[in-house]
Amino acid sequence: MSLISSLPQEIPVLIVGGGPVGITCALLLEQQGIESLVVERTDALPTTPRAHVIRRRSMEIFEKIGVANEIEAAVPGPETKHITWVAQLAGKEIGRLNLIEDNADFSWTNLPQNLLCPILLERAQKSELAHMATHTHCMDIKPAPNGVSARIERAGEQIDIQARWLIAADGAGSATRDKLGIQMEGHENLAEFYMVHFKADLTEWIKNRPSPLFWILNPEGSGTLIVHEMDKSHVFMVPAKAVDVSESELVAYIKRGLGLDVPIELLSMGKWTAHSQIAETYRKGRSFLVGDAAHRFPPTGGLGLNTGVLDVHNLAWKLALVDKGLADEALLDSYDTECRPVASTNAETSMHNMTKLRDVYQALGTFKTPKDLEVRLETMTKAERKSLQKAIENQTDHFVSDGILPGAWTGEPHPSLGLPRAYRGFKLIIGSPPKWAKPVRQLETKYDVRIETTIRLQVNDPDGLIRDGEALLLRPDDQIAGKGSRPEDIEAALVRALAGPQGSGKARRQQDQPRLASQSSP
Repeated sequence: MSLISSLPQEIPVLIVGGGPVGITCALLLEQQGIESLVVERTDALPTTPRAHVIRRRSMEIFEKIGVANEIEAAVPGPETKHITWVAQLAGKEIGRLNLIEDNADFSWTNLPQNLLCPILLERAQKSELAHMATHTHCMDIKPAPNGVSARIERAGEQIDIQARWLIAADGAGSATRDKLGIQMEGHENLAEFYMVHFKADLTEWIKNRPSPLFWILNPEGSGTLIVHEMDKSHVFMVPAKAVDVSESELVAYIKRGLGLDVPIELLSMGKWTAHSQIAETYRKGRSFLVGDAAHRFPPTGGLGLNTGVLDVHNLAWKLALVDKGLADEALLDSYDTECRPVASTNAETSMHNMTKLRDVYQALGTFKTPKDLEVRLETMTKAERKSLQKAIENQTDHFVSDGILPGAWTGEPHPSLGLPRAYRGFKLIIGSPPKWAKPVRQLETKYDVRIETTIRLQVNDPDGLIRDGEALLLRPDDQIAGKGSRPEDIEAALVRALAGPQGSGKARRQQDQPRLASQSSP
């Protein structure tokens, strides 16, 4: 059997791009009982760290697909306690931001993408519904009856795959987005950097002040040092205009920034351009954009990967219910309605974080040489030092904010109720189990959806979302669908959730909506 013939000719969902967002999407669809195929041009195992910040909500989603423990166990770097500004890594410390103090709810897992992706890939390889095809290229896509037709190339051979739905998760330079004719809106070419991944043992200069990030202000070697593994894996973000691209000059520049003459092995180097752009739409027919294909942020804030994980968490359950004929297709319009504004706000936040970093430089004043900086640090007055530390502390939101999260299209807030992380169905939080047992079974039968019940005493409700005598219905992504004291109230909320923001107001039941002839139950 050739490699190309091992691919299915029909699949419910085709996902183009096997990065962390694409694989997470496939695993969330698996939770909903939907089969998918992820096609990835590479081996899906990046050799460079790339994104490394995993926020709290993303970790909750990774818990739903069963990889949170593996992620926590794989974290190799220093504890995320501080962010540190220095003249050089081995030189004077300018200031330190304490991430733990006054931020009791702070949570940030520091795992680079080259260590995250193998965990997700291993989980996908164990799945019966989430299939992976590496070294496989989506060459072309076009509309087809009841779906999308994709021309796929693998090992020099080609095949057409028919999919009911297509999800573009192929990154910031998404070729799939271009094929769909979807434009990006916003600001591009904000700044250029070399992302230099290098090997060096810097343990001695990091272990006593554990920081995943060091902002190095030495004017002859300025940049951002990202610590992944203290003894062997670091990234130095170098302003492109500050250095020649030759290997010898990059090594010399890094050594100036470190203030150390330690052995350095360059592992990789790539030029990276910062953009702040959002796709003009997240949906075109039966195709959807997710992750960096839908939005491109500056790295300041670590919101890019996390916003992508939120995208697929919002989309997968909706796609599953529509594909099964249980919800109105208008429900899929709510993906754009709910997620695009989130990306827009997170892009603005990332831009604000990037420009706000200048406050630290302004508090320091002008310095042109390392000696100037040393003298400035030694001669600052008490008031000037206080102003400098204030500028550093004002960067807190840059590092502790999760950005904003998608809310329900009905406008209800995102709850934080400490619920089990199940993603398979709706959730009903109740006060009296006997009262709701029969109505819940009737709703499950009538609408062919799963509704898990949780007793109110078992959830954390600091915001008072649940009132006495009321039940609260949550969508599979934990957003509030509605509340009420009667079964009729909960049914009405379920109907609205299945109909979508522009739906007919009537939820589809499987027996009411015959599946297309080309569709088969996953």
